[in-house]
Amino acid sequence: MIPSRHLRTTAILLLCLIDQCDSWQKWNYTSFANDNWKEFWSTATGPNARRGHTMVVFNESKVVLFGGRGNDAHRPHVPSRYNIVEDRGLLEFSTYDEHPLSSVFDPQSEFCQPVQTCVSLTDASSGNEEVCSYSWQHLTRQDLSHTEQTRIEEMCGFVPVGVYYNDVWEYDTDCLRFADHECAQDGWRTLHNGIVFGGCSTNDAGEKVCEAPSERYGHGAAMLDEKTMVIYGGYSHECEDFCDDTWLFDFNSLTWNKYDANDGPGERWKFSMIGTDNSMVYLLGGHRLWHGFSTDNNVENRWRSRALLPEGGYLNDLWVFDNRSDIERGWRKVEKKETCVAAPGLTWES
Repeated sequence: MIPSRHLRTTAILLLCLIDQCDSWQKWNYTSFANDNWKEFWSTATGPNARRGHTMVVFNESKVVLFGGRGNDAHRPHVPSRYNIVEDRGLLEFSTYDEHPLSSVFDPQSEFCQPVQTCVSLTDASSGNEEVCSYSWQHLTRQDLSHTEQTRIEEMCGFVPVGVYYNDVWEYDTDCLRFADHECAQDGWRTLHNGIVFGGCSTNDAGEKVCEAPSERYGHGAAMLDEKTMVIYGGYSHECEDFCDDTWLFDFNSLTWNKYDANDGPGERWKFSMIGTDNSMVYLLGGHRLWHGFSTDNNVENRWRSRALLPEGGYLNDLWVFDNRSDIERGWRKVEKKETCVAAPGLTWES
């Protein structure tokens, strides 16, 4: 008699022979990061490990990735003494003598020596031949208390910081492939290297001008038309928390353009966003700071005022970005339709 487990295995194999079996398959890939990207992000291959990024499909076969948040990295940080003076009601730094505040600061000790990782460069526009990063990860352990971790950071002069991305990558699946495996001679390629803080600066008129969306994650992305990707919102240091900006990426010129909207969905992250075939993008929900945290809210008004902050927390509003040529381009809110039904409630007889 055949054991039942063997019968189950035979049945599964027969089903796979009769009908196609679908399953997840891990694709290994080759990274074709250029030297400018390697120098900018201090790493040899990409895209780096990340979350909160977006992916869209361009030209039917090309998968495009933007942004995201990576693992924490270590950055040198030595709090030092300084004096401040008041100038017309504003506090300004007057001196900064670079004397460390911490009495345990000793970066030259053998204990504090970081692990150095260097990447060779051959074609960086800066002319540099290598870029190096430093890590004190070998000093940190899961069993350390917060006090112990802080003391190590003060002694060695570093802090862990979140790494946010605003680079654009492309993976073309229309390539040389064997069976249903990954591309044999191709992989991820950089379309835009990214730029620190989105390349933002202040012009002579005091206006903030940016070259690209700032580093972020939890944003939304969709194809607006056959050559344009639109992104919205997300969490970014440059936005001071949640963003409310709209950016368009042109696949022909590989450049970003900001769409300045007078009104839109507002600051938010972690929402759903999808494009349609007729140059329209829909956005639903998400999350932002709860309006109850505004200074005009308290227990007396049950935290219901929205005078200083828009309705926040988890959201359920629906917005559409319309890019059709026959009407004005921009965001508009799709208003809810109220439906009423009879609700007589319970009676004593029931």
